[in-house]
Amino acid sequence: MSAIEHAIVERLGRVPLDDAAADHLLAAVTDGGGLRPSGSGEDLPSAGAYLKSVTVAGFRGIGPASRIDIKPGPGLTVVCGRNGSGKSSFAEALEVLLTGDVRRLRTRSQVWRSSWRCLHGDGPSEVSAELVMEGIKGTAIVTCRWDEDARKIEDGQVRIKIPGEPDSRIDRLGWGKAMDLYRPFLSHAELEVVLDKPSELYDQLSAILGLGELADIAARLAVARKASDATANTPKTLLAGLVPELERCPDPRAAEAVKLMTGKNVDLDAIESLATGSAEAPDSTLVTLGRLRSLNVPLHEEVVEVQGQLLDAADRLEAAGTSSVRLAQSTADLLAAAVDHYGVHGPGDCPVCGRAGALTNTWLDETRTRIDDLRAQASEMDRAQAAGHRATQRAQEVVTRPPDVLREAATVGLDAARAEEAWARWAAIEPAADRVASLRAAAAHLGTNHPDLAAAVDDLVAAASAEYVRRQDLWSPLAVRIGAWCIAEQEAMTARLRSKAIKKAEGWLKAAAHDLRNERLQPYVQGAAHIWSQLRQESNVDLVKISLEGVATSRSVDFDVTVDGQQAAGLGVMSQGEVNALALSVFLPRATADDSPCGSSSSTTRCRPWTRARSKGWPGSSLRWPRPAR
Repeated sequence: MSAIEHAIVERLGRVPLDDAAADHLLAAVTDGGGLRPSGSGEDLPSAGAYLKSVTVAGFRGIGPASRIDIKPGPGLTVVCGRNGSGKSSFAEALEVLLTGDVRRLRTRSQVWRSSWRCLHGDGPSEVSAELVMEGIKGTAIVTCRWDEDARKIEDGQVRIKIPGEPDSRIDRLGWGKAMDLYRPFLSHAELEVVLDKPSELYDQLSAILGLGELADIAARLAVARKASDATANTPKTLLAGLVPELERCPDPRAAEAVKLMTGKNVDLDAIESLATGSAEAPDSTLVTLGRLRSLNVPLHEEVVEVQGQLLDAADRLEAAGTSSVRLAQSTADLLAAAVDHYGVHGPGDCPVCGRAGALTNTWLDETRTRIDDLRAQASEMDRAQAAGHRATQRAQEVVTRPPDVLREAATVGLDAARAEEAWARWAAIEPAADRVASLRAAAAHLGTNHPDLAAAVDDLVAAASAEYVRRQDLWSPLAVRIGAWCIAEQEAMTARLRSKAIKKAEGWLKAAAHDLRNERLQPYVQGAAHIWSQLRQESNVDLVKISLEGVATSRSVDFDVTVDGQQAAGLGVMSQGEVNALALSVFLPRATADDSPCGSSSSTTRCRPWTRARSKGWPGSSLRWPRPAR
């Protein structure tokens, strides 16, 4: 766990957040893995070193190889000489060697950046430095060489040779991050950072304080919040394009959808049901169209079958009503009476004709058989009547009243008059004078009216189906978009809660960053104030406080000073020389921080060099760029 992570966790224990906001904060804290490029050397220990010599050839104002020898050891190195003697060339050559660039040239045009090679020498361009390094016996040599066709200053190839090791990249020193954070070079052009670019100075000091990680965390929170805000705003964007199209759609579900989707309380279940068709809108014309589409009349085959049953029943009733059937019934009744007489009186003469000995056992058997035959003949009437009843019931089943939905056809723009008239004729069967005639009339009615009814209803069903499909074709694409809106709205509800929690986390982090900034800045402020007290000479300006203020695009470094004891804004009351001294006062504590290769003079005593008195009275005398032998 890094120091920043530890500070955040510790602060959460003192200044708690609700669970959702804390989860987002901690997710942002732990989301920095994998950001560091492989092979960057960032994970290697930063080795401290003293400068022993610098050799420059073919660079800026130096043609043939020139060398400055320096006695390695703690102290402050001052290189002085007349204008044009090569001081800046040596300084910038060392800057290129250790950082890969010259900051002074970063914002310059290509004309400036392409003029780094010396015009007064034919040899190669090369810079090398000897370093006495902590934990390494002997002298390490760092060399930067440019090919003859190299055009850019950053095209140089840097290698380091450490005694007992093969040549390697400068990453071996682990100085990449340290040189960026604690850059031990301050050109005159960089004084503008203090004068004109407070946001850049803010970033430099913030990085030194180890607060760059806080900026990364804040950036990750901002990215997460913006993503959540975008998700939360998606339904609104979708709705802006969808509502006008719904308002133009004649389908009543469209109007219902607009009402549901733009209401104060959104009912997603109701909207989804509307879009998927699992629920119809109240009084929807699609209900009427659906009922008209499902109208049906008896099939021709069924009508023909009922006609046949009616006519068959009529024929049977007509046949059963003849005199022979009536005679068979009366004869059977007379013979049954004779059998009853025989049962009472036994064998004997016939009581009707008087024939002697006519009633015998043989007569009885023959008579009973004849009665059964006569009664079977007479029962045809009963069967014919039953058949007529069944045929009438079937006819009543197929001849139905006109459905009520026919009267609603006009509400969906359809003309059902022809179907209504045909159905009314179909349902009006007039009874005849007798049973047989009624059956024959019903059969004729079916045969006459069914074709017109079937044709009229088929045409109405086809028109209703076409209108239903037309309306569905208008509705279906809108229904798909409504479904997509429902999904987006569901995600947006979650995103709004997430955004709210992230904003809480951002507010908490902002307060934490302010406290951590002030806490970590204090040693640097003390060091800068101490150095300023040495550099200001007879200035009546006292440096009281340095603070990092603001965030994002409004960030700045504020210098609080007093002039003869009166509070004043720092840069506004300082002369150019005082501002330069102030810039150096801020630079030295940064360049000589403990974590810099140019930090304290002892790897075992990691104290701030500007807080320790030195024998020569120079507060920054632990700088590792020692005084050269002159």
